[in-house]
Amino acid sequence: MATKVKTKKVPLSGLDKFIYVMLWLVGFFSGVVVLAFSGTTLPETVVFSDPTVIAYHGMAFFFCAIPIAGYISLTLMILVAYGWDRKQPIFGNKRFKPKFGQPVIKTFPLFSKEFRDSLSEKQKKRIKRTVTVLLILLVVCAAILPFGIYPRSVLDNQNHFKHYNSFNQLTDEVTVEEANRLILEIDYSRGHRGSSPSWGIRLTFEYEHRDYVLSLGGFGDMEREDVLRHMLLLKRYLGEDQCEVQHIDRMEELVDYQDFTDAELKLVYELFDYTP
Repeated sequence: MATKVKTKKVPLSGLDKFIYVMLWLVGFFSGVVVLAFSGTTLPETVVFSDPTVIAYHGMAFFFCAIPIAGYISLTLMILVAYGWDRKQPIFGNKRFKPKFGQPVIKTFPLFSKEFRDSLSEKQKKRIKRTVTVLLILLVVCAAILPFGIYPRSVLDNQNHFKHYNSFNQLTDEVTVEEANRLILEIDYSRGHRGSSPSWGIRLTFEYEHRDYVLSLGGFGDMEREDVLRHMLLLKRYLGEDQCEVQHIDRMEELVDYQDFTDAELKLVYELFDYTP
């Protein structure tokens, strides 16, 4: 009885494998880059275009960028995984020579005329539907992005907190002195995807209708010592009975993580009324 020989596809060439791996990595890291850019670079460019702004707080653009970042990463990674699994050549493997009597499924490079001609009408319709759905999703994800550019809370050089909506309209303005309470806390971020935890300083000014938040990273290019001096100045606008310190037990972790200079450390201790 004759043994049935299994039909196989032409293996991917070294070049095609390299391209698939690189495209997968590009897909993975592109989302990370988009989120990193949306979390700092663009918001600061918009915020500090106003020379009166000293500090800001706003994560709207970061959250609005999550759909487009996820779309770019997942779409590219899924397409790459699909092509790899089906052994779809990009440029082809001209060096491959099948063994004698070994049946081989004929495949064509992705962008060749032979590949387009080999597709059935059903396959062509499926590809068109997939492309249409992907384009619609791209438009939807991109349409969300502009709504995250302008929402923000800022502190200006007159010690006024201001809040802007998605259309860059001023919707609220209060002075630091009008705050009901100030919460000074050592902020802890757990970290994710293998990243290390972090510790920072967070000031929350509470009003009847809205809270305004300031952190070490919200003062743009200002030197850290100047940031701490400004935080201390803002604290002095309120009475001692209006200030509440939280998570002071994290002081050692904060100092180790931030690696303050002696001058900065003195300001930190004064800010939190802490005696080492």
